Amino acid sequence: PQGLMGKEYALLNGEKPEVANAIFEHYLPRFAGDDLPNSVAGKVLSIADKMDNIVATFSRGLIPTGSQDQYALRRQALGIVNILIDSQYNVSLNVIVDKAMALLNIKDEKQKNELMTSVEEFFRLRLKNVLSDENIRYDIIDATLNNVDDVYLAYLKAQALAKVIDNSEMPKAIQAFVRVSNLAKKAISNDVNVSLLQNDAEKSLYNSYQEISTKVETFIDKCDYVSAINEMVKLTQPIDEFFTNVMVMDENEEIRNNRLALLNQITIMTMKIIDFSKVN
Repeated sequence: PQGLMGKEYALLNGEKPEVANAIFEHYLPRFAGDDLPNSVAGKVLSIADKMDNIVATFSRGLIPTGSQDQYALRRQALGIVNILIDSQYNVSLNVIVDKAMALLNIKDEKQKNELMTSVEEFFRLRLKNVLSDENIRYDIIDATLNNVDDVYLAYLKAQALAKVIDNSEMPKAIQAFVRVSNLAKKAISNDVNVSLLQNDAEKSLYNSYQEISTKVETFIDKCDYVSAINEMVKLTQPIDEFFTNVMVMDENEEIRNNRLALLNQITIMTMKIIDFSKVN
């Protein structure tokens, strides 16, 4: 098999066994269901080599379309995704792609941006496939993969939402957060002036948000997305009371913008894990 002769030649050439083994492992996985690299050196070498192949081929305009994938780039990208998830590695795809482009001497900013976007979307589709194979609902996948720069974290977010989506509080929470995000699109900032909060319901929402967002950040830092989502859901009642008792689009421009800024803060918080508008 691929890499085996390289390993043997490396040993004959006096290389250390771990170096020789990494030479073999960097070809893994070679096909669906194949073993993943075991050693750290093998994993790193495998990710680097596969990303170099992907970026170099993409830079020549040879992006796989339909069933055409003569350089097996989908398999290589899927290999990277599986290694990152299995090893629980927090790695930035953007950083690796950037390094690959530098080695390929790609300097044109427009080309670099286009390549980065194409590669990111390519990996998003591979991660979607992995999650679909684990029977995660398509809307949950769409709602949590808005950022796949860290593949492992994106995977965890989708798994977390799948765990809590059937909780009895979720339908009301989704409805509330979608309403918030729709209005937040009209916000010109997310700076809330506390002195402009007039109504008890908006003061209550602001205070609840302050308390809950602090806890959410703590859970996000620990990659405990289930607890973070459950914490977010606690905002449902204050949001409902806000919409019942507060005229968001107030005639006073300052008050109106302040209320929209509050809704924008809430949306920015939820979007760190979920785009609720994509959940059915």
